[in-house]
Amino acid sequence: MQNIDLNYNYSKQQIRRAYQFHYNSIFHPKRDTIIALVSLGIAIYFQNKNGLSYLWTTAIVISILFMTLLGYVCYLLPYIIYQLNNKFKEEYHLTLTNESLFFKTNTIDSEIKWSLYTNVKENKDFVFLYYGKHSFTIIPKKEFNCKADLAAFIKLIEEKIPRKI
Repeated sequence: MQNIDLNYNYSKQQIRRAYQFHYNSIFHPKRDTIIALVSLGIAIYFQNKNGLSYLWTTAIVISILFMTLLGYVCYLLPYIIYQLNNKFKEEYHLTLTNESLFFKTNTIDSEIKWSLYTNVKENKDFVFLYYGKHSFTIIPKKEFNCKADLAAFIKLIEEKIPRKI
């Protein structure tokens, strides 16, 4: 494969969508919200039917806290991550080779071997190269110069990184 060069900047919306995808793959917010709402409804029903009870009051509080945490992690935290990480505001120069990824920004100049990455996930907008359970490199698909470069990159990561479900 010939080297593939990418130049890009992340937008706040890109980082939000990327981290929402990551957190949605862990928490399943729709399912978890339904479970929390059903639990809340059951707790309120029994609280009203049987009177004040520590068990049902605790269940109500836990359901509300869980929904609040879910909203924070899935919707607010991605904005905070973007605001607190200056690396997302820099222009990236990325070169992909058979051996490594070369990242260059104003503050980063690094070579990362493919062997660092242990998993890969992708959606319609991004490729996520994982090097830990919650640590990953985000590569925007739209930044490839042509479909052939993106296809060559996908083929390369299939060879270099095992996919885990």
